[in-house]
Amino acid sequence: MRIVAGCKQLFSLPNFKSVRPLHSFLNANLAETQNSIQTATESEASTSKRSCFSDACKLFDELPQWDVVSVTTLISRLTQQNRHAEAFYIFSKMLEIEITPNEYTLAALVHTSKARKNLNLGKQLHAYAIKTSFESHVFVGSAVLDLYAKLNTIEEAQKVFDETIDPNVVSYTSLVSGYIKKERFNDASVIHIQTYYYDWVKV
Repeated sequence: MRIVAGCKQLFSLPNFKSVRPLHSFLNANLAETQNSIQTATESEASTSKRSCFSDACKLFDELPQWDVVSVTTLISRLTQQNRHAEAFYIFSKMLEIEITPNEYTLAALVHTSKARKNLNLGKQLHAYAIKTSFESHVFVGSAVLDLYAKLNTIEEAQKVFDETIDPNVVSYTSLVSGYIKKERFNDASVIHIQTYYYDWVKV
């Protein structure tokens, strides 16, 4: 079934008003976590304009094939164009037709959550990443870390940093910026010093 025919259904979705705490997602099974994300992304998407969704539906419908690579590429493209609600919508369609997201999908959507300042949805995506073992991937870890650092949850950002395998310069920079934003300058200095070691081991 092509997506354009089903676009109108999205506009009747109720607004997403509450999100369970992160630990409840970790205790739930993967299917429940995915369903929660789909509900939240559909609701996030429903705040956009109908004309925008028509464009997103058309783009999705015109993909030569529906797989994780093509859909993730479309999501990334929409995110780069600041068409964040449309990116969420395509993600909800991705889950609906049972295409499993990969680490690049999650990283793009976490960045979109940050741009929308939607910490709750970002936490759900983080929980999904944990359930699917993508959390330690550097792209996902950096995106989640940046989300928490920018949205004033620096302790969560530090936890993600500690759990990221081989953090990159984005990870370090995001954490330093987060500590500076919270005026925790000593912590920022400690992380900044670690960047010299990071540069050294990469040479």
